Amino acid sequence: ESEKIYNGEVSHLTEQLKKLLNEKGMLFLSNEVISVLREYFNAEEIRREKIYKKFEQDLAEGQTSVDDSGSIDTYEHSLYHKSEAAEKAYVMLVRVAKSDLKINS
Repeated sequence: ESEKIYNGEVSHLTEQLKKLLNEKGMLFLSNEVISVLREYFNAEEIRREKIYKKFEQDLAEGQTSVDDSGSIDTYEHSLYHKSEAAEKAYVMLVRVAKSDLKINS
């Protein structure tokens, strides 16, 4: 049934879609958005760097670190941090898109 629809009534739309998918375009983003996206794509590296710095600071001060070196590679911490970065990137992109499109809500 789906092949019949795909090759029938909507075939002209699927051809247009195929053309669009193969086109190149340009997207202009503000420096703020680019910074947030960079933070999203480097979320794991940023997370590890913060933990290492905190650990080193605690060692230098002679304190026991809350985040020991074993906690750096836990999947849960990584996933949580990546989720936070994704949410921040999403909110920023929506805010900029609304501003560009002059949508107030």
